[in-house]
Amino acid sequence: MKTKLFFLAFLISGNLYCFSQDGQSTFIWPDGGKYEGEWKGGLQNGQGTHTSRDGQTYVGEWRNGVQNGIGKYTNLSGEVYDGEFKNGVMTGNGILKYPNGDKYVGHFLRGEKSGKGTFTMSSGVKYVGMWKKGRYSGRGILYNGNGNILSKGIWFEGEKKMKY
Repeated sequence: MKTKLFFLAFLISGNLYCFSQDGQSTFIWPDGGKYEGEWKGGLQNGQGTHTSRDGQTYVGEWRNGVQNGIGKYTNLSGEVYDGEFKNGVMTGNGILKYPNGDKYVGHFLRGEKSGKGTFTMSSGVKYVGMWKKGRYSGRGILYNGNGNILSKGIWFEGEKKMKY
């Protein structure tokens, strides 16, 4: 079932509610943002695509009006995150690609690199190990572009504190 939504919406506690039948539809916000996808109970639920007025996009799973599950987010600077979301934030396993060619593959918590992950720079230099709040933290190994070990140790807040 397709339903067109144009103006019947209201905001409660930061959530957008639309007078809509459950199913597939498109909603365009007054600021130009647009959601195309599945709805349930007046909220985005299931698969959908949100494009903000300024061009940022999220394509993926929604639950109760928020990004939850697997999705792909592209921001204005060209960073692309492909992975898990929880309550609208990168949380779980994912891949973050940067416009300069750098790439992180690993775990995220509340939008930051956290847990086990690998960061590969466009130069080939690579860090494999633990992260906390977006920085090297815990056991890790730093490799040069040829795959040789540059440094191996325990890291804290991005700096090596001891060898292992």
